[in-house]
Amino acid sequence: MNALTDLPEKGLVFLGTAGTRFNVINQRRASGGMIASIKGVHIAIDPGPGALVAMCSLRPMVDPNVIQAILLTHRHIDHSGDANILAEAMTGGGRRPGGVLALPSDAIDYEPVVYGYLQRRIETIHRWETGQPISIGGTQITPLRLRHHGVECYGLRFHDPDDDDQDWGIISDTAFIPEIIPFFTGCKTMVVNTTLLEKVDHIEHLSVPDVAKLIEELSPERLFMTHLGSRILEGSPEDLAQELSKGDTEVKAATDGMVVNLRGVK
Repeated sequence: MNALTDLPEKGLVFLGTAGTRFNVINQRRASGGMIASIKGVHIAIDPGPGALVAMCSLRPMVDPNVIQAILLTHRHIDHSGDANILAEAMTGGGRRPGGVLALPSDAIDYEPVVYGYLQRRIETIHRWETGQPISIGGTQITPLRLRHHGVECYGLRFHDPDDDDQDWGIISDTAFIPEIIPFFTGCKTMVVNTTLLEKVDHIEHLSVPDVAKLIEELSPERLFMTHLGSRILEGSPEDLAQELSKGDTEVKAATDGMVVNLRGVK
């Protein structure tokens, strides 16, 4: 294999699983989002603060020089803080311009989270729009507009038309909205940002009861909770995950450095 020695050809590694800016600031857990491998194409998803350090600290390391795409679900700093340094890595410090940057319009057209000089080095800049996919590594990535505290925020569904097993999704920060259910129906693996232990009406994040509803409606084979909030971390995320597991759905609380094979958990 390549520099991503222990990352499956179709898999994920969680760089950090801290949820909310307070846990990120205090580094109660690492932050930095995820790296996905799709048919040998390596994608940084929501590279928040510490993504680069986490990649280089893992053993074996996740080589930042092989990143070929960066996906941002929204502009908040805990999801985009290391986007610029990873854009530097993706373009070889400007020596080999290329790569893909996909993000909401308000993350680039208004107060851009990626600097202008880096934008000029990136080959493809794609603005998310609900239902309009982008193809990376032969996989269709389709966005769904979510609802999160006044910024553009998107959930993402990944589907390989040549491999039905590779149908998985990410629900980023959001209030529960009804559009989530039909959009993600049929996904075999779900990654869900689960920040609240209990539902709080004025906070637009998913809660543990929301995850239970997702399991009831979607019945994915596996669901990984990440972006965990303070009250969840104060208890036992693993016990919560076990309690949520139901029927054919196995729930796991993601941990920093966890590697997931989309054909099984490693």
